[in-house]
Amino acid sequence: MTLTYAVGRRLETDAVRALEDFVGEHVRSFHMLGGDPIEHFAVTCEQDVHVTFVHVTRDLATFSPEELALQASLFVERFGDALLTNPQAEEAEDDESGTGEESVELALDALRDPGQRQRLVGVREEKRVIVYFVHPGKRAKVRARS
Repeated sequence: MTLTYAVGRRLETDAVRALEDFVGEHVRSFHMLGGDPIEHFAVTCEQDVHVTFVHVTRDLATFSPEELALQASLFVERFGDALLTNPQAEEAEDDESGTGEESVELALDALRDPGQRQRLVGVREEKRVIVYFVHPGKRAKVRARS
């Protein structure tokens, strides 16, 4: 599975290596503390003139919503305002609290299902994130979870 983060500046080769070490050390330590060592971790980048797309590739077997939160916090710590993000959503109503974590769990479960070969795409719509399952070889999108 690959997660992509957008940084609003060009990262040099040394900065990419330092980032891989920084995030890798934290992710590996997080999983070792939990007694579940990771199988695969890699950081690659695509660079444009003013933006770098940082791709973090992980194995699905050991990836968790808690690691997603850890990675996000590490990128915020490292890049601050240079990390390109969606605008902050307004506070969710009480009946919608906790659905974000549930959506992440459902998306990960869908990716882990060996009978499903698909790609997930998340889109922010008003106060919620909608996850689309895009099937390979088809251009149609099916709304699965929101």
